[in-house]
Amino acid sequence: MKNRRLFFVPILTLVLATGSSRSTTLYAHGSEEHKPAANQNAAQAWQQLQTAFKSVQAKTEAKDLKGLHDLTDQMEGAFGSLKGAGGRDSTRLDAAAKQGIAISGQIHVAADAGDQAKTESEVKKLAGVMKLVEANLPVEVKQAPAPPVSKHGDPATPAGAVAMAPMEGHGDHPKSAAANLVKASAKSSKPLVVGQRAEITLTLTTQDGTPLGVSDLVEAHTKKVHVLIIDESLTDYTHEHPNPTNTPGAYAFSFTPRKPGLYRLWADLVPKATNEQEYVIADLPGATKGLPIMDRKASLVSKVDGLTYTITFDKIMLKAGDAALGKLAITDANGKRFDQLEPVMGAYAHIVGFAEDRMGIAHIHPMGVEPTKPTDRGAGELEFHLQPEKAGLMRLFAQVQIGGVDKFAPFTLTVEP
Repeated sequence: MKNRRLFFVPILTLVLATGSSRSTTLYAHGSEEHKPAANQNAAQAWQQLQTAFKSVQAKTEAKDLKGLHDLTDQMEGAFGSLKGAGGRDSTRLDAAAKQGIAISGQIHVAADAGDQAKTESEVKKLAGVMKLVEANLPVEVKQAPAPPVSKHGDPATPAGAVAMAPMEGHGDHPKSAAANLVKASAKSSKPLVVGQRAEITLTLTTQDGTPLGVSDLVEAHTKKVHVLIIDESLTDYTHEHPNPTNTPGAYAFSFTPRKPGLYRLWADLVPKATNEQEYVIADLPGATKGLPIMDRKASLVSKVDGLTYTITFDKIMLKAGDAALGKLAITDANGKRFDQLEPVMGAYAHIVGFAEDRMGIAHIHPMGVEPTKPTDRGAGELEFHLQPEKAGLMRLFAQVQIGGVDKFAPFTLTVEP
């Protein structure tokens, strides 16, 4: 595994878990063996990436799929050159770059096969990733204007930029995803009971059983380990941060279940050995049977403690595999935009979503300016990128902090096939 970083980041990164210690990333389709030209810097890579992407869009619209072959190689190289170029939280840029590499690979495969519909679909996805990359690039990298594209849709090399060479190890863009480095297990002192605080021990190891301590993990959004917990009815969501214990690889936290039955735990972390975000799952049994999903009707408005939270998208219908740009608006009782969002884990909001089978998870951070100090305040109009992988119900929770207290606003989305 080479620097595979999810998203964790302002993009929805939906992970499909196939077991308690494996996950398949949404964009694990492209080859990551690409090595950019050694003398290409991030600013040049960003310029060339914009140029190549505009050319891809133009050629796709003109149904000139044969012209995409070299362009996708250029884009993969440019995305690779942007890895590590981020500012305060480089892992988010790295996640977007990794996704860009993978989607560029999918465009390459679809174009070579002459599949116009698939190519168009992947190009739309890449448009969302480009927005994500731009949102996470340092200002100094974005200062140079994007180079022009010729009327024929061919990229023009900007002055002072290095021409992008085809990438090594291109191969056939394999579609398989490697296993996670990390395994997780969780134990409670007793089966979960509604209203009773549970003390949980989370154990993290590598696949060979080696304990994973805090020194083996990279901090992401102010924490080494994020634990995302949901019940069977997808109504009781909790976000916790376990603390290391005296036992190597063991972390402790507590929470109070508000629903009966089994709870699923997702540990969101970044092993230092790979610098890749991973989601690993473990289950906590309940003392009684859980509840089914009841409220299945789509709901994009949520009211919590006097504020109204509304989610809108740039398209009428959400479809599996299609990228969408979302906006979270927060208003007060008078309909005025709320502008006192406090920093919460390095952002003004965290949006977490669960597929109805609880085998898919999304951890989204809004695009745009992020807080740099505790006194910063954000406005309740936040954009984010969403790309659901599976059709069906998705439960979304927006987490913000107001007056030093975490607030959670639930939403229900319907994703079409």
